[in-house]
Order: sequence, then C-alpha cells, then structure tokens
Amino acid sequence: MKKRNLVVTLLMTGLLLVAMVGFTAHAAGNRIGVVTSIGGLGDKGFNDYTFKGASMAAELLGLEIDVVEPLAIGDFEMLQRDLAMTGAYKIIILVGFLQMEALAVVAAEFPDQKFIIVDGVVDAPNVASLIFRENEGSFLVGIVAGMMTETGRIGFVGGMDVPIIRRFQAGFQAGVWWVNPDAIIDVSYVGSFRDPAGGKEHAIAHYKRGADIIFSPSGKTILGVFEAAAELDKLAIGVDVDQAHLAPDYIVASMIKGLVTATYKATVAAAEGRLEAGIHIFGLAEGVAGICFLVPDVERVSRVYLPATVRAMVIGARQMIIDGLIIVPDEDDI
Repeated sequence: MKKRNLVVTLLMTGLLLVAMVGFTAHAAGNRIGVVTSIGGLGDKGFNDYTFKGASMAAELLGLEIDVVEPLAIGDFEMLQRDLAMTGAYKIIILVGFLQMEALAVVAAEFPDQKFIIVDGVVDAPNVASLIFRENEGSFLVGIVAGMMTETGRIGFVGGMDVPIIRRFQAGFQAGVWWVNPDAIIDVSYVGSFRDPAGGKEHAIAHYKRGADIIFSPSGKTILGVFEAAAELDKLAIGVDVDQAHLAPDYIVASMIKGLVTATYKATVAAAEGRLEAGIHIFGLAEGVAGICFLVPDVERVSRVYLPATVRAMVIGARQMIIDGLIIVPDEDDI
C-alpha cells in the first residue's frame, strides 16, 4: 500500500488552507483522513498515537491515509469540511474534544460521510465518539505517586483547564489519597497543550516547593515537565502512552489511555460497516486504559525501581475498580 501523509503548512490571510490538489482524482472512499488536535504530530503522545492507530488500520485495510495539522481552533471546521467535500474518505478521524463544535456543523452538512472523534462526543448519525475513563488509569498512577513519594508532596500539572483534564486530576488525587491520605497535592494548569517551556516552568515551581513526583496530562506541554524532572533529579509520570523512553531514569510509570488500540479497532470496524454511531467508552474493564506495566503488549522500559508492594497495590486496585468495589471520582467530583 502506498501511504501518503498530507501535512498542511500553508498560511494565507491568517487562515490555514488545505492543499487538496489531486484528491478528486481518487476513487470515493479509498482513503482515511486525520485532523490532529492543535500542536499536530510530534507530541510523542495523544496525536502521534491516535495517528499510529489510524495508520495501522489503513495498512490492514489497504487504504491510503492523509493527515492535516491545524494551527488554531478556528481551523477545525474548514479542514473538516475540505476533507469531507472531496468524497475521497471512507472515514475521517478528528483528534480531540476541541473539534466537537466544528464537527457538529460539518457532520450535518455531509450525512453520508463517516466520522470518528477521539475524546469528544458529537450526537449525529454519522459520528462515532471514542471516550475514555481516564480517571481510572489516573487512579492507578496516583497509587504509584502516593506510595513512591518521600516528601509527602506531589504535583499535578494540567494542560488546559477543561473537563477532560480535570477527569485526570480527579482520578489521580483519589488514587494518591487512597494509599496516602496525608499527602499534599499541588495543582496548576499551564493553559496550553503545546507549551513545553510553560510545563517546565510549572514543574520546577512544584519541585522547588517540595514535590518529588509530578503527573502532567498536558499534551506536548509534558515534555517540559520531563526536562525539569531530569534537571532536578525528580520523578514524573507519563500519560496516554508509555513515555518512559523519553526519560527512563526519571519517569516511574505512565497512565496508558489505549489510543492506538481504540483508534485501530474503531477505524477497522467503521470501514467494515460494524461501528455504530454513538458513544464508545474505553476503560479498565475493556482492557484498553490502565498503567504501563499492566497493559498487554506494553513493556516496562523505565529504569526507576518500582517496589513489589507498589505493583501489588496497583494490581489489586485495578481489579477492585473493574469489579465495582472502587468507584473512581470524575471531573464533577473535584
């Protein structure tokens, strides 16, 4: 299969325009389109691994894949519409909750086009919404933080202060306090998913305040948190995918969201006509979300020692969540 990635970087009169040259020449429905979240590919997390799942599906299905990378929220509607109007896409995948408002408009304009949105919900007969119980996996890494801290002080650095990131926060805090009720958790939000410098600044402030481990669901911003952890010889926790390879001596664990698996399975099912419109939820019970050393096919690459007592506590809590014995708080409980 020939795979062709379309990365659009044309900026004209303040608007990002899609170069659509040649698209109409392709047979209808022989491609998969991806519109990334702001920040685009290269974040080593959310965008990259959602695209990886879509690429795996395209390879299996014998379809070509194109990706466009918005620069601002205002670009979403135009990019979605530009892809849909070609008729060349069997499925168009939208990455991130910030695309919901635009997709609600575009999906209505193109009722025959299949869309998948990751991390957002759009109520339309041609849209499948992939949602994750991030609070459950966050609870598990909260246990790690609560048991691994030596100072009793822990940091949380969020990207944008939005419901989905507060869901991470709620689960993380609950996990920490489940094993360490006296722990202090300092919370701050950078205000961006693509600001590594800001992430580093926030992380340094937390570490200097006494935190010795930080969890940071923040997109590309987390890369600055990892830099701070390495420079100050502190610990950090990865997010969405196993990020330990980025700083193996300082990243103790990662909260796995299961983006590759969920996107891959949903895309294949949609292409084969098996994926229904509506909400599809992924969490611990579905075997998708969790923590790096418990998720199938995810090897632990961190060089930070993880005591057997911590592993055992995480494994026990995971099963208790699946069995309904632990009800993990969500964003409405903060």
